[in-house]
Amino acid sequence: MRRYTFRLESVLRVRRLEQDRARGVVLAATAVVNAQLDLLAAADARYADSTTHHTAPTADFLKVQSHRSALASTVLVRRQDVAAAHDQVAVARVALSQAAARVGALERLDERQRAEHQVLAMREQELIVDDLVVARFDRSSR
Repeated sequence: MRRYTFRLESVLRVRRLEQDRARGVVLAATAVVNAQLDLLAAADARYADSTTHHTAPTADFLKVQSHRSALASTVLVRRQDVAAAHDQVAVARVALSQAAARVGALERLDERQRAEHQVLAMREQELIVDDLVVARFDRSSR
């Protein structure tokens, strides 16, 4: 009997490459989330430092308030960036899940076909043995 070969092996290889690529996208998106979280923490720290009570002359009050407002805006923008990065991770995870499902389906098909091939090979081997036994019996009975 012929050696088992999975007819869709090239497709499975491509699907595995797609899965690896999707895994890389998830890792990159997670790194972006971590970087955005670091930027948010830094912006939060700067804003917290600016909100401590500083004694400043009245003339500088508007300047200080404007600076605090800019820092607060930066914090809000950083929070939006973190939320957007989390959304990108979610999208990447869905793509990874879909790629894994495609690979899994092909792997299950390969396993099923491999098992069928083994059953056929065993049957063929049994037929060969049966033919040998019958041939020996015919020779010995003469």
